[in-house]
Amino acid sequence: MLEQTRAYFETEDRRQTAYLLLSPNGRDAVVAFGVIREDGYLTLFTVAPDHRRQGLGTRLMAALTDDYDAITLHTRATNREAIEFCEHTGFSVQRRIEDYYRGGTDALELGFERDRSN
Repeated sequence: MLEQTRAYFETEDRRQTAYLLLSPNGRDAVVAFGVIREDGYLTLFTVAPDHRRQGLGTRLMAALTDDYDAITLHTRATNREAIEFCEHTGFSVQRRIEDYYRGGTDALELGFERDRSN
């Protein structure tokens, strides 16, 4: 469940870009999306439950990491699936933030930075 307020989205949507993957069956249904701010902060990322484990999230994250040199995001410290996915796609845990979410749940900040040594 999203915990941001309506005002958050009304302000933030002007500074963000949405990346969408549409259903391959031609129905224009969104099956995955990511929303990223101009500063590289990934605010939303999800794949529809019926379309998970098909490589769509990896494909979507590749599009984001192709377009941004550095990306940061937060996820619940208890969300093992999200943490493992992010690490699989090149992110690493930067720090733990106590009581980040409502109800006192901790967050992990994860980051991606393009390797510029090549």
